[in-house]
Amino acid sequence: MGDVVNLPIALDSDLGRALVSDLARYSEGICSELEVRKRHHFDESTWNALADNENCLRRWRLKSCAGYEMGLQNVKNHSGWS
Repeated sequence: MGDVVNLPIALDSDLGRALVSDLARYSEGICSELEVRKRHHFDESTWNALADNENCLRRWRLKSCAGYEMGLQNVKNHSGWS
């Protein structure tokens, strides 16, 4: 199971939430891999371990979906959609 992979940041901490937000931005092309890795001081092996951490991936997907939904809601509010 992916949760066995230890990350240097607890995902339920402020830093963990920032990491998940940064990963969502990375997946949307807003920031680069290098920017995320530098901000969180991740070496290659730690970066690669993110892909094996189910809890991290789940939070990342939820954050990305929430951002997408918020964006759709903003478009609806500003375009006259109902």
